[in-house]
Amino acid sequence: ILTRAAEKRQTLLQAGSMTSAAEASCLLTLHSCGSARDKNFFSRRNFMLRSIAMTSVFTAQELPKSIIEKITGVTYRENPHIKLSQLSYLRISYIDFEGSVQTGEMICNKKLSSEITDIFRELFEAGYPIEKMRLADEYGGDDDKIMADNNTSCFNYRTVAGTDTVSLHGLGRAVDINPLYNPYIAGGKIMPAKAAPYADRSRDFPYKIVKDDICWRIFTSHGWKWGGEWKNSKDYQHFYKPGSAMLRTIRKIFRICLL
Repeated sequence: ILTRAAEKRQTLLQAGSMTSAAEASCLLTLHSCGSARDKNFFSRRNFMLRSIAMTSVFTAQELPKSIIEKITGVTYRENPHIKLSQLSYLRISYIDFEGSVQTGEMICNKKLSSEITDIFRELFEAGYPIEKMRLADEYGGDDDKIMADNNTSCFNYRTVAGTDTVSLHGLGRAVDINPLYNPYIAGGKIMPAKAAPYADRSRDFPYKIVKDDICWRIFTSHGWKWGGEWKNSKDYQHFYKPGSAMLRTIRKIFRICLL
C-alpha cells in the first residue's frame, strides 16, 4: 500500500509539472511553506532543486579498507573467479518509498561501475522508487533475508539457488531491484516466500517491474538483460550484464532456468 507521501509524490509526477521525484519531494516540502501562487514559491523551489542536485551522490571508488574488512568472510571469500581489486564501492542516491532522497551503498564489478552509477542516476532523475540499498553484508550475505527485506543490491559471492554455479551476483554483474515485489519464481517455488502475494504478475500493485516500464527501459538501454523475460523460471527483480568471456556460465544458468 502506498503511503500518503508516496501517493502525493506520484500524483505530482503524473500531473506532468515536474520531471523527477526530487522535484516532487521538493514541492511536498514547500507545501507547508506557502502556495505555488506565492511569488517566492518558484525561487524557493529552484533553490531546493539545486541543493538536491548538489547533494545527490553517484560515486565509484576502489574498495576502502573498512569495506574490505566488512565483506571478507561474509559476501567475499578467496575464489578463482573474482578478486577484491576487481570490485568497486559505490555510493548512490535514490528516492525511497516515502519520496525522500537517501544515499545507499553497493559493490559491483569494477568494469561496470560507471555504467551502474549512470543507470541509478537515470532512475533517480526519473523518480523511480527504491525502498532501501544496503550492502548484502548487512544480512550476513543471506539472499533470502536480503529479498524479504526488499533490499536492492548487487555483489554477493554465492551460487545460483539450488546449484554449484557461481551467480552473476558473485561476479558483481547483476542487480536485484525491490526484490520483495519482484520475486524469483522457479518450479512453483517463490523466493522470497513472503513475496507470494506478488507472484501473480497480472495483478496491479506498486513497485512491480514490467517490460517497457522505466526501470526496464533504463537497464536495457545500457545493454542489460532482465530475468523477467526468461521463458520458464522468472526472476523479476534481476537485471544482469554478462561479459563476452562468460558465455559458458550463462549457458549453464539458462539451462538451470529452463529445468
